[in-house]
Amino acid sequence: MRKVLLAAVVALVIAGIGLWYFLTTAGSSYLADTLSGLAVWAEARLGDNAAETLYLKSLHYNPHSAKTRCALAALYEGQGRISASEALLTEGIEAYPSGTPLYIQLAELYTRSGKLQQALDVLDNAPAGYISTSISSKRPSAPAILPDDRPAGFASFSLDTLPGLIYYYTLDGTVPSADSQIYSAPVALESGRTEVRVVAVNASGLPSKSASYTFDINPRTVSAWEQSGGRSICPFCGAAMD
Repeated sequence: MRKVLLAAVVALVIAGIGLWYFLTTAGSSYLADTLSGLAVWAEARLGDNAAETLYLKSLHYNPHSAKTRCALAALYEGQGRISASEALLTEGIEAYPSGTPLYIQLAELYTRSGKLQQALDVLDNAPAGYISTSISSKRPSAPAILPDDRPAGFASFSLDTLPGLIYYYTLDGTVPSADSQIYSAPVALESGRTEVRVVAVNASGLPSKSASYTFDINPRTVSAWEQSGGRSICPFCGAAMD
């Protein structure tokens, strides 16, 4: 009888240890995933407040879940709580630097909020290695700046554009911002040294790396229309006319 009781006690102890281990490790992750799933359901059927409560409970049990953190950040952005969304994603990056979706979503949020420079900083300063490579594969390609064929003393550039992208550019070498000019047609440049810098942004707000090209245009001293190949060359803009 004593052996039976002893065996039962040992079994209970082992079961208790196993239950404790499950609840503190795998159990926490499972509970967090369950709560996150319920939050998605609640967001569609019960409203934002219920969903927020469940997302926060889920993050309590698994603060490293990039999926849950991104979902809650999107909920905050939809409510117009931009600062709360930024803080949640930034906190996640600091605690879990290998969470690629956090960098992507924070950069897109910054761009949509008119903070293109901050978006570029987030992506360009991501940890080297897998994270940086993964982020680069999702960003639009850096714009190709194409110098146009113009007579000596004149210059312009065009961009090799792709559908669905917006191209912001500057002519002073600074990184473009949301307030910079948007490219729509070839741009004529004045004489002197000009550094063109361009960033492409996709529909969700994810920016490319910036691209740059420096033009050194020597000023010309002309007083009248010149002739080239049977065509007249404007001394002011370099345009050719028959």
